[in-house]
Amino acid sequence: LDEGDEVVDYNIARHIVNLHQKRAQAVEPDFTTRDLQTYIRFARTLKPRFTAAAKRVFVEKYLRLRSNDVTGTNKTAYRITVRQLESMIRLAEALARLHLDEWVRPQYVQEAARLLDKSII
Repeated sequence: LDEGDEVVDYNIARHIVNLHQKRAQAVEPDFTTRDLQTYIRFARTLKPRFTAAAKRVFVEKYLRLRSNDVTGTNKTAYRITVRQLESMIRLAEALARLHLDEWVRPQYVQEAARLLDKSII
């Protein structure tokens, strides 16, 4: 869902207009393609493990999703099953890799839950 925010919308619009005005100068990353490939290659080697706090947040978020599904506050026909928990775990692991972190931390679980919530509910 795209939630409107006047400041964010203004900044996005300004950026897009600038991209079209100055195409050559608009995108000049601080890293090379080779740097990015090296980063991705290394990130893929990581096998992050869960912190105890992250485990608690996984359970809490999954129970909340299930509760919303059972009580009918979820207005879609989408049923929350263990597959959504597995998806949340994969997303949190991917976020840890993105940050080159060997640990899945609560903030990664929170973001994974938010992404799952916005995509299915």
